[in-house]
Amino acid sequence: MKRKIKICHVIGDFVNGGVESVIYNYFSHMDLDKFEVHIIGHGIKVQECADRFTDMGFIIHNVTPKSVNFMRSLREMKSIFDEYRFDIVHSHLTEWACVPMFLGALSGIKVRINHSHMAENPQGLKNKIYYGVRLFLGKLFATDYFACGEDAGIYLFGKNDVENGKVMILPNAIDLNAFNYKPFLREKKRLEAGIKDSTVVIGHVGRFFEQKNHRFLIEIFETFHMKNHDSVLLLFGEGTLRDEITQMVEERGLKDDIRFMGVKADIAEWYQAMDVFVLPSLYEGFPVVGVEAQAAGLPCLFSAEITSEIAISCCTRFISLSQNSKKWADEIKHLVETCSRENAIVDQNRYDITKNAIWLEQFYIGKVDELFR
Repeated sequence: MKRKIKICHVIGDFVNGGVESVIYNYFSHMDLDKFEVHIIGHGIKVQECADRFTDMGFIIHNVTPKSVNFMRSLREMKSIFDEYRFDIVHSHLTEWACVPMFLGALSGIKVRINHSHMAENPQGLKNKIYYGVRLFLGKLFATDYFACGEDAGIYLFGKNDVENGKVMILPNAIDLNAFNYKPFLREKKRLEAGIKDSTVVIGHVGRFFEQKNHRFLIEIFETFHMKNHDSVLLLFGEGTLRDEITQMVEERGLKDDIRFMGVKADIAEWYQAMDVFVLPSLYEGFPVVGVEAQAAGLPCLFSAEITSEIAISCCTRFISLSQNSKKWADEIKHLVETCSRENAIVDQNRYDITKNAIWLEQFYIGKVDELFR
């Protein structure tokens, strides 16, 4: 019997964010008898997230966050690499991938995958230089380049490497069957939440971080709600800005109309309760929640700062963040009134997790086999 391939994924915090969902989705559909899987995180913000990986069979390691003690964080990660002698290190830190890529090279890890999940646009000369150095080092010490989409690939590796095929585009695939629209689930979740059938439910799934632009989302909903009183906004997620956003909601007298739902293990069912999904992010790579929402047949409204690659449904629209909340509210109303969930068309093949997981499994095995030829 062949020995198991030892793989170590490196993430930020365990927060049930998009990166964690991508890893979990892929390995849920892979033959784990072939792999010994580890995951290094920089803190557990949501215990349920870490528990899901443990239950699947991942060995979890926590290192000191870089923001707390950078050198200690490096030493701890290097110690883990040296102790377990991984075949593959797969980083999901985007611009901070320089750390596991460099340390992995020092520890003799032969396959070092730098996986881009973000397409940010740093502002100011200082930030551009700071980001640029980290991106260069992450690329220099990686053996393989992955990205969730073309824009994310261009951000981390450059347009030339995307166009010449050096960057592997690994879609943020999902179990499409789990998200397919089911009217009985819509009724069930609305009943559970005490929401009437007539109520327009606007949904959002995202961590309470600056990137997700919750303040503007609250303004959008407030504008929509003024003319459409029978409406609610459901916010799924946790994060450092939750208290601030909660206070903003209370100050605007919207606490009965905006619900903080936290992190839900059954999020696939909660999409069914929504009528429209809104994601006004300042930047994204390829948001997996966007795929999930469209797979659920939801009309979706994304900021124009999100890659147009995410549009896999006929009921998806983009709008600039320079537009005011009224323009956004009007577009939400139009989507709700004109889009039918049953008629939404989703690109089934590209985002089918079963097919993509087979590809990733074969990639891992093929890379390690090359080392022993």
